[in-house]
Parts: sequence; structure tokens; C-alpha cells
Amino acid sequence: MKARVLVIDDDRQHREILAEALAYYHFKVRTLSSGRDLKRVLMNFRPALLLMDYRLPGQNGVELCRIIKKEFHMNEVPVILMSAYPLDTENLNYCDYILHKPFDLDMLIDHVKDLLNARRSASPSGTDQDQPFE
Repeated sequence: MKARVLVIDDDRQHREILAEALAYYHFKVRTLSSGRDLKRVLMNFRPALLLMDYRLPGQNGVELCRIIKKEFHMNEVPVILMSAYPLDTENLNYCDYILHKPFDLDMLIDHVKDLLNARRSASPSGTDQDQPFE
């Protein structure tokens, strides 16, 4: 089964590039331009990982990450936060990794695979122990 990745970015071109790169590596991808439909998409799509921009309409990525982890009780789902801005790391405790823009797509894919493999290793045996992502 393909791992599901949810991409949240208000820049359409950026979303499309990220979705294409992830699909090339056999990830099942869904995209959003904001956090407006986030709860519905999380419940229906059930992503294994989220990749989101820091600057989003309405709420920033850090706030959305907190909501995902605390209010939606999805603490086991890794979140990669992308930002072109310097961020105060003390306020990023709900994010699993910060990827500074601009970044190399191969580096992004490596981080996605690493976080998913770490999640699989940490899950109870038999629930998420398929082949590692390579």
C-alpha cells in the first residue's frame, strides 16, 4: 500500500511540484491550499505524513500543526513544516521537521522516507511494518 502524504500550501505551483515529486516516488498525494477543510480531509484521507507551508491563509503552519497533534489526536503523524522565513524553534514543538526554502526535492523525499520509516519502527508490531521506504 502506498503511503499517503497530505501537502498543504497556498501556492498552487508549489503544491503541484510537490505532488508530482511525491507521486513519482509512489506516494499517494492529496493537496490543500489552506487549513479550511483540514479536519474532513484528515479523517477521509488519513495521511501517514503532512507536508505544510508555514505561511497559510487564516492560520500559520505551526498553529495547524498544534491543532492536528492536540485537537485531532494525530500525534503519531509526522509533520514537515516548510518555510522561507527564519523560525523560532521554541514554538515548533508540534512539528517533526523544518525544511527551509529553497530546498532540493531529493532532500525532501529523503526526509519524508526517513520520517515514515521512523514511524513504522515505532509502531506496534504488525500494524505498520511493511517494507521500509527506499
